[in-house]
Parts: sequence; structure tokens; C-alpha cells
Amino acid sequence: MMREWIVPIISAIFGGSITAFFNYRGKILGANAEREDVYADHINDLFKRLDNTQKERDELKEQNIELRSQINELTKLTEQLKAQVHSLSNRVTELTKTIKKGEKNNGKTNQ
Repeated sequence: MMREWIVPIISAIFGGSITAFFNYRGKILGANAEREDVYADHINDLFKRLDNTQKERDELKEQNIELRSQINELTKLTEQLKAQVHSLSNRVTELTKTIKKGEKNNGKTNQ
């Protein structure tokens, strides 16, 4: 009589354990499959975003190259203008000296 109770109880425990194991295993595999589905659903969007980011980067590189070229041109122009200002300053200094000498000479001849 005891045996009639023990066999069904052990069978229920063993069967429940196996069912719980396969249920758990199924959920794990299902979760992995769901994650992969999410990645698969969004992979095209991710590639589009990556392509857009690369295009923006390339455009910024081109702009950077153009701006560097403009900076180099402006630097050369600035150096030329500095040289021209220096030359004109020297010329103004020479003319000022000449005028002062002329004033001194005129003052001597007028006296």
C-alpha cells in the first residue's frame, strides 16, 4: 500500500522536475531568440545610421581641408600685408625726416 503512494509521488516529483527544467530551458532559448530578433529587426536602421555618420564625417573632413587651405591663404596674405605696412612705415619715417631737414634748412635760409 505504501508502494502505491510512493511511486506516484516520486513520478510526480521527477516529472515536475523534468518539466520545470525544459520549461526553464525553453524560456532561456526563447529570450535569446527574441534578442536576436530585435537585433535583426534593427540591423538595417543601424547600418543606415552608420552610413549617415560616415557621410557626415567625410563631409566634415572635406570642410576641414577647405578651411585649412583658407587659413594658409589668409596667413600668407597677412604676412604680405605686414611686410607692406613695415615698408610703408619705413617710407613715412624717411619722409618725416626729409620734411624735418627741409624745415631746418628753410629756417636757416630765411634767417
